[in-house]
Amino acid sequence: MRTVYATVLEVRTDADVSTSLDYVGRWIHDWYLRQRIPVDVFKNLGEGDLAITPADGHRLAVRHNTSKAAPGDRLIDIRWEYPDQYDKSLGWVVTLGLLRRSAELLLSLEVAVVGLQLVIAPASIKLGSPRVVRDIARLRSVRVGGYPYNLTPELVSAGDVDLLISELTDTARPYPVVLVTRRVQDDTPLADANDLADRLAGVAKVYELADKWSAFRLTEELGSVDIRGDNAVPTRCTGWRRDATAASR
Repeated sequence: MRTVYATVLEVRTDADVSTSLDYVGRWIHDWYLRQRIPVDVFKNLGEGDLAITPADGHRLAVRHNTSKAAPGDRLIDIRWEYPDQYDKSLGWVVTLGLLRRSAELLLSLEVAVVGLQLVIAPASIKLGSPRVVRDIARLRSVRVGGYPYNLTPELVSAGDVDLLISELTDTARPYPVVLVTRRVQDDTPLADANDLADRLAGVAKVYELADKWSAFRLTEELGSVDIRGDNAVPTRCTGWRRDATAASR
């Protein structure tokens, strides 16, 4: 079994906690609805354990846990296993933990792929973020590692470059930053920022330079932006400094 996606999200308001739990329920419900299999987990997200086999090779379990050390907290463990829809030699294992603390919710999600049959050939899988993460990451109170986080790409104008620089040079930042730059010739972006944000939801934050003038301003402040081919998207991890040399970026 190999993990192909993992993230931890914090949700910090009552309204967003309720919405997040609804998104979790709809994620599973709608997945089975497309296959005309009735599965309802909404009630079990509130109370009551669940262990069902919705179809051949499928297993879905919901378990509620409490602790004497933290009587006000409640941990909901969800484990969901199912075969791939297109390649029956592969299966998926989703492990989802929902820790409820008064008006807050801590969501931990891991997606892993597992071989169900011996096949000597490259696995054909499409990597990206789960729908439930994309939905929750649009809520206003979401945090990643204590930092405000939103799925929607942020458009950076020349006047906003200082804010971007503060993000890039923040050594405590818990996620990488993906910066979509623009061609100088026609001022078009080198990649689709919205598509990137969807694919990287929960694991990276996407910015897009608004125009070539914002690129020039960023170059003045930090030096030349790396361009790797016609579809380059520079990725900036933590520990990046204003005085860093080109070799160390």
